[in-house]
Amino acid sequence: MPVTCRSSSRAYPHQPGPSQTLRLVLVGGILAILAGIVLAFALEFIGNLHSSPGPTQSPRTRPGSQ
Repeated sequence: MPVTCRSSSRAYPHQPGPSQTLRLVLVGGILAILAGIVLAFALEFIGNLHSSPGPTQSPRTRPGSQ
């Protein structure tokens, strides 16, 4: 009696599945935009830490301007 394997049709489908290229491109584009926004804020924050001036001084008033 020959042995048949019914699960072989599941392992090797006769038709390829739907392409995921469009979905992959959309998700990649959205993630790239979000990463750019986060990177922009991070670089701005780091730049502000390095260029922060010392303690602020009160503006000098000219004599007789009061």
